[in-house]
Amino acid sequence: MNNYTKVKKVSKYIYMYGASRTLIKVKGQYHMKKVFDTPPKVALKDDKKVVGIVGCGNHAFTDIAYFLRKNRGNIIGSSMDIDENKAISLAKEYDAYHYSTDVSDMLKDENINLIYVVSNHATHTPYAIDALKKGKDVFVEKPISINMKQYVDLVKTVRSSKKNVYVGYNRPFSPAIKTIKNYMSENSITLNCFIMGHKLADDHWYRNPSEGSRVVSNLGHWIDLSTHLVMSREKVPTHFELTLISANKRHKDDDFVLTIKTDFDDLMVLTFSTRSDPFEGVMENISFQNENIIARIEDFRKMTIWDENKKTVKRFVPKDAGHETSVMQPFSDKKRDWKELEWSTFIMLKVEEMLQNDVKETSFNIEDEIDKLI
Repeated sequence: MNNYTKVKKVSKYIYMYGASRTLIKVKGQYHMKKVFDTPPKVALKDDKKVVGIVGCGNHAFTDIAYFLRKNRGNIIGSSMDIDENKAISLAKEYDAYHYSTDVSDMLKDENINLIYVVSNHATHTPYAIDALKKGKDVFVEKPISINMKQYVDLVKTVRSSKKNVYVGYNRPFSPAIKTIKNYMSENSITLNCFIMGHKLADDHWYRNPSEGSRVVSNLGHWIDLSTHLVMSREKVPTHFELTLISANKRHKDDDFVLTIKTDFDDLMVLTFSTRSDPFEGVMENISFQNENIIARIEDFRKMTIWDENKKTVKRFVPKDAGHETSVMQPFSDKKRDWKELEWSTFIMLKVEEMLQNDVKETSFNIEDEIDKLI
């Protein structure tokens, strides 16, 4: 990327996200490359610093930690990453008093009572379980599990724990989705999501089989959104029919379509395409229909609603896909219902199994299937 393109991208991000968020995104690029020859001094221990960050990559640095500081001040006390440089860099930027490459150091700290797990996907479940068993509240970034074994272990732990668990799926917290829910009736819904994702190099860590496919790393967002909407009514469906079609011979999780049908005649169509790299980050167009309402969301920057003969247009400046509200769940009354996360993750993992085994269709009663597992 040449300097002109970099400047153009920064200018676009300022328009989309505002100056301060763009600045931290720029800092995040340098954060990922920093090397410390001599470990620097850290801040003094402070009993107001109650948050620990596990996994100090770009998302932790530019989103999780940024929103925490913006809303609560410097409450991050400890950072951990297997790459010490990243742990140090985040600790320095956010004034933490401790950094480490060993999560047990953080879990022994009685001052830290809330852990944000933002590490690589395969470690989300074990880190979350360890934190819960140590009596910590936990925010788990998506996906909460990458396979059914992890899923069973985590669900059992959460159900037996008295601590709070929060999950990083953000779109249900977006103003656009909250607006849609205000109009929803008990009738069937149709949801169409067209997602334009990034092209990934063959050696990108998302492609590591041990981390799950892009169903787990990307499409899980929109599977979760679909699950959230169908569970937002008084009665919830229990029977799901899934169809999966891939159109990419080299990477079958790069260009594919998932359809989800329920016993309430709900229909969700999720199309994930990577045929061109979006300049502004992942882009999405969402259409929704339910009885008298039609809604269209354009990349969570603009929303048009038709309520019978009344048309309403809403704009979201800066762009708001719900990230900030999601990150701040532990400090608000907006915690997601854990059952929704159990269901959405189970459906996601069923889709993952379909993809890996080249299965095009499957159906199940979700309550029966989860009960058999747990």
